[in-house]
Amino acid sequence: MIEDIEQAIIDRLTAKWPTHGGKTPLQTFDIGLDFDDVISNACVSVATENIGLRPLQDMALELKPTSFVYLCFKSVGNAKGRRFGIYPMILGIIQILTGQDLGLEINNLLPAGPAQEIYHETLKQKGMVGWKIPFRTSFD
Repeated sequence: MIEDIEQAIIDRLTAKWPTHGGKTPLQTFDIGLDFDDVISNACVSVATENIGLRPLQDMALELKPTSFVYLCFKSVGNAKGRRFGIYPMILGIIQILTGQDLGLEINNLLPAGPAQEIYHETLKQKGMVGWKIPFRTSFD
């Protein structure tokens, strides 16, 4: 189910991106490759990094995964570029995903904390900036 959630997040973002995110097509990359395959502006990767458990009746468990949406964009050189470029894209991602069950038997996705900027030498060398946004859901 966790792989289904990750893929459904990517599918929803790529479907909604042209009308809610930006004019540049949204590419995907593998966060496990340490950003080496980030090749263009507006890239996304999803990785589930935490899985909480809660016991239910009859030995069943509720799984509570936290999936991180990793975003990479072309870097902007000043605060105005962040306010009018990167920040609206981050807020767009949050709006596209919050409250969605993604067509799966899960509770609605909710942000699980603040969006955080990623500082990484490879991103800097490529003239890009990275962010990660945590989302939590649960299912039996």
